Amino acid sequence: MEGVEDDTPTAVHAATTRALALIQEWLDPATSAAGRLVFVTRGAVATGSDTGVSDLAAAAVHGLVRSAEAENPGRFALLDLDAGTAAPSDELLAQLPPLLAAGDTQFAVRDEAVLVARLARLATGASLLPVPGLPWRLDTTVPGSIDGLSLVPAPEALDEPEGRAVRVEVRAAGLNFRDVLNALGMYPGEAGLLGSEAVGLVTAVGPDATGIAVGDRVTGMIPGGLADTVLVDERYVTRVPEEWSDEDAASVPLVFLTALYAFRDLASVQAGSGC
Repeated sequence: MEGVEDDTPTAVHAATTRALALIQEWLDPATSAAGRLVFVTRGAVATGSDTGVSDLAAAAVHGLVRSAEAENPGRFALLDLDAGTAAPSDELLAQLPPLLAAGDTQFAVRDEAVLVARLARLATGASLLPVPGLPWRLDTTVPGSIDGLSLVPAPEALDEPEGRAVRVEVRAAGLNFRDVLNALGMYPGEAGLLGSEAVGLVTAVGPDATGIAVGDRVTGMIPGGLADTVLVDERYVTRVPEEWSDEDAASVPLVFLTALYAFRDLASVQAGSGC
């Protein structure tokens, strides 16, 4: 098995290089014809808890083609076969045109059955109902599954703000990749509360608050911001320009502060320094 593991990066590189060349050729207006290019893989995707990926190179190709299909709708499709299947049967191929016409682009064949990648409604929506009369926050009660997400009571948000703390009634919150990893139980280390940035209306301020007042619409780094009400230090937030929507304001803090830290603190970029 050691030899196989050593060859995996080489196989992935070779497979994705070939797939990229096919994608570029198919999209070249000078050489391509109108139509859809179907990539056939084997063992590239997991179709349930009892199945896994058996070909990492094919899985990499699958991801590459998915990106190309998202950028060029109607030009590509994916068909993943059982690991031991040599080629799709005529009966199987006959099932694809109606599915393609319906807008599906990703298929997996397991035990002669065609599986289609589609979104399904969350079956445990009852856990996402707030407790009447109490502030709430989104939490993961069973790490490892989106089904474990629940709205849990957060009565501490009604405590009187102390020091420079302010109470914010959240109107919109940003969703970060860390929140997704946290909910899925995949974050390395302690991820903290769900939510890192939000926008909302200030409803109360602590006795030492000086820069923020009741009625201000603010945005900033708000731990636990996936909630309806939070307490946060006023130094973590700033007033929102009137022309910004709540959604825009909630998406700004984390990404722009990351860019600021990268350019100013890590790269020491200054005005007039050039690139």
